[in-house]
Amino acid sequence: MHVLELTLKQFLSKTNQERPEITGGCVLMTNASLTAAMILMGLRISLKKSGATADRRFLRAKIKALSSIQIHLADAAEADLLAFDEYRSILKSKAKSRPQKLEAALEQATDSLLSICKVLNQAIFHTNESKSYTHVSVLSDIIAGKLILEAVFNALIALAEGNMNAMPEQAKAKYDRWKDRLQAV
Repeated sequence: MHVLELTLKQFLSKTNQERPEITGGCVLMTNASLTAAMILMGLRISLKKSGATADRRFLRAKIKALSSIQIHLADAAEADLLAFDEYRSILKSKAKSRPQKLEAALEQATDSLLSICKVLNQAIFHTNESKSYTHVSVLSDIIAGKLILEAVFNALIALAEGNMNAMPEQAKAKYDRWKDRLQAV
């Protein structure tokens, strides 16, 4: 079952366990997807209340961009779970290649987290640009959404840094550069 098909009660139950079935990355990406929904709600209300053709065109473009990002975030949450399942199966393995496979799985998980940070930077950019086109009645939703997206970005960076601490120095240096570029945006 896809993570977005779970009820909130199921999601929490799968997360709040000694051996969770939901990862921290999945929680964060799901949160970002839900936040995108809140932002889209505000933009759609603003579109309905807007009279100017140029404003409506701008809002439709932002709605299209953020809708695509929302789907990407939801899919990434699911992919994070699959990557975690793969990592767990490698941990249980007794194969001689286990250390190399664990290292590759850790790098893949870190790639995923940092790739989503790039997507979050795009979401934050579109959300910020939309503020001046947002109806006053829903502006607080847009502002709150931007703050949540920024918090998820920072939390994903923290998860990536946790992964990086377990990597050899050469791989760690590569991810440090990538992380620094993402944070400079």
